[in-house]
Amino acid sequence: LLKDQYRIYAIMLFLSTFQWSNVLTATQITCDRYMSLPNVFMMFLVSYGLAECAGPWGLPIIGLLIGYYLSNLFHVMGMYKDLDDFYDYNIFHNPKGISAHTFKASALLSATDHLAAWEIVRHGLHHNPKDFKMLYLAAVCCKHLREEKLSKEFIFRAEQNFYLGQEDKLKKLIDKIKNN
Repeated sequence: LLKDQYRIYAIMLFLSTFQWSNVLTATQITCDRYMSLPNVFMMFLVSYGLAECAGPWGLPIIGLLIGYYLSNLFHVMGMYKDLDDFYDYNIFHNPKGISAHTFKASALLSATDHLAAWEIVRHGLHHNPKDFKMLYLAAVCCKHLREEKLSKEFIFRAEQNFYLGQEDKLKKLIDKIKNN
């Protein structure tokens, strides 16, 4: 269907848009602008287009574009020094977003920093008081902090707010925390 030289472009185009689709929702929040595949694809496409169409001026223009990109990159590179800064940035600028809250709280729970996870969950619940993930994480945090009564309250609220069509799957999570 496509010639050999265009097949790689089609594959790159597919892969570059695939990460932003709802098929891999876990990659959406962690896809950083420095490492995202669409940037690689666009640089490849622009370079190829200039090399083919601009003739002898193609290489100097590509060099100028790379210099411009690197100068902008150098300026903003300190924005996210690590993954915590990335989550903090997203929580601050999108406090109603659930993903950054849940990812950071889950990471803190994995690192057994239950009190810090509770602070993130509490902030997320302020903006999303009926979200299942936030209520579930609140129950887990309270369980680890030995607040059994509060944990049961969050479990009850989480059971009232299952995501549609996922009741069976999420019920297993609730049963797991109830039995521990």
